[in-house]
Amino acid sequence: MEKKYSIHSDSSENTDSDAITNMEVDCVSAKSIDVPYQLLKKYYKHPTSGCLE
Repeated sequence: MEKKYSIHSDSSENTDSDAITNMEVDCVSAKSIDVPYQLLKKYYKHPTSGCLE
């Protein structure tokens, strides 16, 4: 889900995030980083040589 709005610290008329509807987005691009992420997660605390090959 995604919402697009801005909050400005010096503005008294900021948008209420609850008033903006959520938009469903396509998360296919997240699948392209899943394998490298799983490797980083696996070897984060116990690195070994060649773990990212």
